[in-house]
Amino acid sequence: MKNKFVKLLRSELIPALGCTEPISIAYVASYARNLLKEFPEKVYVECSGSVIKNVKGVIVPGTKSLKGIEISAVLGVIIGEPYRNLEVLSNVNEKQIEQALKLIKEDICTVSVLKGYDGLAIRVSLQGKESNCSVLVENHHMNIVSQELNGKVLNERFQDNDDYLNLYQNYTFDFAEILDFIRNDNLFDLEELLLNQVKLNMEIAKIGLCNDFGLNIGRTIQDSFSKSVANKAISLTSAGSDARMGGSIMPVVINSGSGNQGLVTTIPVKVYAEELSVDESLLVKALALSNLVSIYIKKQIGKLSAFCGAVSAACGAAAGIALLHDETDEVIKNTVINTLANTTGIICDGAKASCAIKIATSIDSAILGFHLAKNGKRFEAGDGIVKETVDETIKAVAQVAKFGMTSTNDEIIKVMTSSK
Repeated sequence: MKNKFVKLLRSELIPALGCTEPISIAYVASYARNLLKEFPEKVYVECSGSVIKNVKGVIVPGTKSLKGIEISAVLGVIIGEPYRNLEVLSNVNEKQIEQALKLIKEDICTVSVLKGYDGLAIRVSLQGKESNCSVLVENHHMNIVSQELNGKVLNERFQDNDDYLNLYQNYTFDFAEILDFIRNDNLFDLEELLLNQVKLNMEIAKIGLCNDFGLNIGRTIQDSFSKSVANKAISLTSAGSDARMGGSIMPVVINSGSGNQGLVTTIPVKVYAEELSVDESLLVKALALSNLVSIYIKKQIGKLSAFCGAVSAACGAAAGIALLHDETDEVIKNTVINTLANTTGIICDGAKASCAIKIATSIDSAILGFHLAKNGKRFEAGDGIVKETVDETIKAVAQVAKFGMTSTNDEIIKVMTSSK
């Protein structure tokens, strides 16, 4: 059990720049450019509706103000460094941006919907003078499932991706197993990973508080409300999202494919750990719990949907905060139930500046859910979609999010891409 959780966290908690969908497009384009062995004359990008939704409103990191699929793909082609993974745009410069804008103006890039895919799917096809190629990713942001060169399907296996998908999709566990792992296993193997995650995520949060990104949600909360530990946690986390959605070049260690979820699972836990002056080993346990709870919920929903991932991540953060307070397993479980009873209906209408305020709402709800649970209060089975146990409640939420909100997602995409 321990090895599976360790492998899962190591696979999930990776650094990424900005919103992961534009970065994924840049990564696939860079990969295709290396495969082509020449600079393309045409770039064709096909994305699922959910990817289009998450790229439309967010600033591409390092570009100051530029948004969209075209700039993400063309910069990826120009840079051509797929070995940087989801940090592929980390060294982007003004000359490359100017070159990309010139090429876009010359209609090098064509964008279309990748039909038949509901979740995360991106195909980049390049046409050069001598060659052509195509690269497709599915299910997670670097999972290359096929590549073609001059019409020939290449047979190279992506073992790391195969291992990840087998682990993520086929490895089943429940809430009790997560708690057993956190309570009874030595987490020494995860210390460096988790402490680096919270370090990097706190750094971008502090940058977000001190600079102008988006609507400055984090700084507004800091300046407008009390200096309580809860508001500090909310303002810092929102500020991290302000910076991330606003084009900051600083990396975030993600959770479930999302930088915002990575911020939410870590920063509130760190803030409360500092307030309570807990030792590092307990902080590591709380971070592991927070990350695993978020993964557990999101795993059942899917990485891209109409369900706002800040909610599942906030459930994780509140569980971690409860652990820091030395609360029982029952309180931890009831904290998650109380949170899901409240904020499940927040929709995901793409990555953009307002993610920061949805993060603030989700964390505030999760902290309230914790205090209710701490005082022996929880929503009972039959209160809406709440069920008898935390696992059943999560399953019910996932059913609504994964199946019931499919048409909601379609309508969101329709509204976002409509000219009216």
